[in-house]
Amino acid sequence: MTGSAMAPTINGGKDGTGGGDVKEQLWIRRLEHVSEESVFNDDVVVVVDPEDDRRKYVRRITAMPGEQMVSKKAEEPPFVIPDNHCWVMCDNLNGKPDSRWFGPLALDKIIGRVLYAARNATDHARVRNSDAAMAIDDAVLAIEEPAIPTA
Repeated sequence: MTGSAMAPTINGGKDGTGGGDVKEQLWIRRLEHVSEESVFNDDVVVVVDPEDDRRKYVRRITAMPGEQMVSKKAEEPPFVIPDNHCWVMCDNLNGKPDSRWFGPLALDKIIGRVLYAARNATDHARVRNSDAAMAIDDAVLAIEEPAIPTA
């Protein structure tokens, strides 16, 4: 993955800004049937661009169905995330596109959850997701750990 939209979580570089030519390899857990029982607030997920199926992005879920969203702009009224949708954002608030541009994202546009990120054999780590997802994914990582690069 390239780009600084998810800095400092992914591609943050040594200074955390995403500057330079940082490129991380990601381990993704594909989710076949995405629902409110398989993804949660604070999960880092790979999503399909709702406006162009050829594009994929890594974003963080920040709201789930039924949650109310309030804009900082007074002219924008509050709204509720509809059923089977979520709100996704870049960790780097200067990044785009995310739900601020394309609105609530249908859950079926989520491909999977990011479990692990690596720049090289010595600079790698688990990606922090929701507590619920971390507990679910522990079993996957226990099996896959031998494939994760080590120094």
